[in-house]
Amino acid sequence: MVQDPARTGGSVQHGRIAWIDVAKGIAMLLVFYGHLPGSGDNPWFPDLMTSRSVVYLFHMPLFFVLSGITFHPSKGFRQFAGSRLRRLIVPYYFFSLYALMKIVLKVVAPAIFASFHGEAMGSWRSELLNIVLGNSIGLWFFWALFWGDLVLWLLAKFPKAVQGAFCLLCLLAWPFVPVSHVELPFQLWGVFEAVAFTGLGWLLSGTLEKESRMASSVFLIISMAVFAVSACIALSPSHNPIKVYVVKLFAAVSGSLMIVFLAKGLIQSNSLLQYIGRDTLIFYGLNGLSLAVSKGVFFRIVPVSFVRSNVWSQLLAGMIVLCLACLLCAALKPLIHRYCWWAIGSTNPVKKTVSNN
Repeated sequence: MVQDPARTGGSVQHGRIAWIDVAKGIAMLLVFYGHLPGSGDNPWFPDLMTSRSVVYLFHMPLFFVLSGITFHPSKGFRQFAGSRLRRLIVPYYFFSLYALMKIVLKVVAPAIFASFHGEAMGSWRSELLNIVLGNSIGLWFFWALFWGDLVLWLLAKFPKAVQGAFCLLCLLAWPFVPVSHVELPFQLWGVFEAVAFTGLGWLLSGTLEKESRMASSVFLIISMAVFAVSACIALSPSHNPIKVYVVKLFAAVSGSLMIVFLAKGLIQSNSLLQYIGRDTLIFYGLNGLSLAVSKGVFFRIVPVSFVRSNVWSQLLAGMIVLCLACLLCAALKPLIHRYCWWAIGSTNPVKKTVSNN
């Protein structure tokens, strides 16, 4: 993508496009909010489950779309695959240390583990195997994006018509993929979602470069309207498979585009969102740990019974916990860049400083 402010509709700083970092920051906050209630019996925020369901309609497809907008198939395949391995698979196993900690905690201190109200876990052997085989809960995105990027690199060798047709086919097939029912190693099922939405972002990137702020604002209104209708239908129970399929597809696409057009047409630049968006890899990898710590600290001070009393207290408490989690990630971010640069596909900051001097 050409780093030109006039074409991208936003400022460019240090080779980054501001509105894309804003959109990534919003997407990251949605991930934190979606994981806020927890995946177990949720004693903290029961009245936020509906809004969480709305977020889950599109927040991960949004991440794929944003990855597609910045996709560059310019390197040779071996070099490209190596860079994605360092940038996605190494971080997957590094951030899976938190899942490993939970396994150890379940074995040595089951009472403390139960107090987290997390998702039911199997034996420590099965959970460890899940991590090794790329099925660590919450981090599946890394492996899925890895496969999706490799497929897009190969697809880039074909004409635009073939690219569009293949991505459209994956998009139409995605709602049928039985991710939660048939688990394949290394998130191989996730390639459909990755190619579908990363491909969507990739194919739209050229149009987005030329799109004016006014046009983005118009598309924002349209996508908001489509998503609002889709979300309302999605929240109403239905046994009609065609209805469920159409709603899932429309909600994911319109919700993702809603955030893209919100960032490009309305916000464009925001220092806080850009700060998060520049390092979504770290924030995403640490979101489970940071939320667990933040909830543990918060609910030692504020009684759960008080928070559960009404939806407004849950919302306020949730925002406080979310902010605490983000602050914790922000505190750990420079340490990871300094001492664990290898774990996030970055370069050694010491060598980089020496070479610059």
